Amino acid sequence: MIGYGGHDTLYGGAGNDQLWGSDGNDLLNGGIGADTILGGNGNDTLVMDSFGDRLSGGAGIDVVQTFVGINLTDGVQALDTSIENVALLGSGNIDAIGNQLNNVLSGNAGHNGMIGYGGHDTLYGGAGNDQLWGSDGNDLLNGGIGADTILGGNGNDTLVMDSFGDRLSGGAGIDVVQTSAGINLTDGVQALDTSIENVALLGSGNIDAIGNHLDNVLSGNAGHNGMIGYGGHDTLYGGAGNDQLWGSDGNDLLNGGIGADTILGGNGNDTLVMDSFGDRLSGGAGIDVVQTFVGINLTDGVQALDTSIENVAL
Repeated sequence: MIGYGGHDTLYGGAGNDQLWGSDGNDLLNGGIGADTILGGNGNDTLVMDSFGDRLSGGAGIDVVQTFVGINLTDGVQALDTSIENVALLGSGNIDAIGNQLNNVLSGNAGHNGMIGYGGHDTLYGGAGNDQLWGSDGNDLLNGGIGADTILGGNGNDTLVMDSFGDRLSGGAGIDVVQTSAGINLTDGVQALDTSIENVALLGSGNIDAIGNHLDNVLSGNAGHNGMIGYGGHDTLYGGAGNDQLWGSDGNDLLNGGIGADTILGGNGNDTLVMDSFGDRLSGGAGIDVVQTFVGINLTDGVQALDTSIENVAL
């Protein structure tokens, strides 16, 4: 079957069929049997329901919808590397492996395994306890519902954590966790290792973030957040809410943002940003400076919790 011009729908039915969409944005479904499905030009949708199917997307941005999973690099299921995206269908525990293109891999209701391979990929696990690995490239990895294992691999990756059951590793590169649940980068449970640099707290919940020995950037949300920089030279920004920030070790930059914040420098030469008379500050050890828009009295025991702050910049 050849669609030729136009946006065509080809359905092979039973038998081992050969479908070619040619021009246009086509929907190609070989049906039962070991089918050969060629997208041609255009942004095509290829339906794969058997491991015997052989597919090529051709030109354009093409997606495979599959009930059985697919490896876009194997040269068997995927005849070449012209397919960009995969959508896993049904509820089976099936897998998807990308190629060197910028892939979008979407999971189903089952427990899926996904590998982005090369390219800057987007992996979304959907429901189920999924395993996602970005491999190379700057990837966006979101396990979705369930207790997911998310591995960034090489590149500067974004890992989305929406459950305390998620387990994460950034791998090489500068990686960020976006989380609506909070995270401790040193616990060895949520963070499988110490390869994650940055955290962005999402939503408006009162959730917390704890850094590790790297130079972390921890960003708060609209709630009341607790943040600890731990080791490294860290940047902590509380955002909205009445936040508690503690730099711990290292030369840290601490900014509570909007709200009445408590800001503790800890060890190191720290910079504490004060933008409200409701902020409470302590420099801790080291030579510390307060940057303030509202002024400060270092002796009042209210704005300055103790006498550990040396310098002020108005």
